Amino acid sequence: MRFVQLSLVSTCALALASCAVADQERVASASASKTVMVDKPIAEAPPPALNTVFEKYDAAGLAMSPQAKSYRGIRDQDYGKWDDPSEAAAQREFDLMQSTLKNMRADYSLDDLSEQDALSFRLFEAMAARRASLWQFRDYSYIFDQMRGQQSRIPAFLIGIHRIRDDKDAMAYIERIRGIGPLVDSLTAEAKARADNGIMPPDWAYPYVISDIENLLGAGDDNAILADFDSKLMAIQPELPEGTQAENS
Repeated sequence: MRFVQLSLVSTCALALASCAVADQERVASASASKTVMVDKPIAEAPPPALNTVFEKYDAAGLAMSPQAKSYRGIRDQDYGKWDDPSEAAAQREFDLMQSTLKNMRADYSLDDLSEQDALSFRLFEAMAARRASLWQFRDYSYIFDQMRGQQSRIPAFLIGIHRIRDDKDAMAYIERIRGIGPLVDSLTAEAKARADNGIMPPDWAYPYVISDIENLLGAGDDNAILADFDSKLMAIQPELPEGTQAENS
């Protein structure tokens, strides 16, 4: 009986041992069949084409300037707005240019660029450097003067740049007329601040500035801006919804 028991124990032991060996062989076989994965460094993606950088810079600059978009013929939700004349807006434009140049220098080497791209890179670099060198003198220009003063540039922009092709463009023109007051208030405040710091045009320039303003305001409803609006509206009159004809504007 004991022999039988020992035989059974031995048999079980041999069976377990065989199972263990088989399990070990299966594990070894499975391990051998697996591909060993070795981490490889991921290659850095090449920078985008340089022209893409300029396109993004241009788009960002246009987003800050409704008037620049109008010069390009872009009519969107900003078509009735004026540029922001604040110091904060000027700072954003300056920072955009300088940060773009900084990123370009970090991402590109002139040696790796084509001749045309290298030239574009150097031109942008020179433009940004010039802007940076003049930044400290940004408040030294005259806002109102006899040549390019805002008193003449504002009407000239509406007359020469703001096109009217439909009622939406006409409403944008009206919105810009309404915005002249707040815009001139901001510009006048800035001109006064500059004058307090000694930045003023020569005395002989003031009569020309005053004359420009009086010519516009003294004409009443026949002033150049309203006459321009009326003529542009008449040109598209057949396409306007009923009740929006020029004579009723």
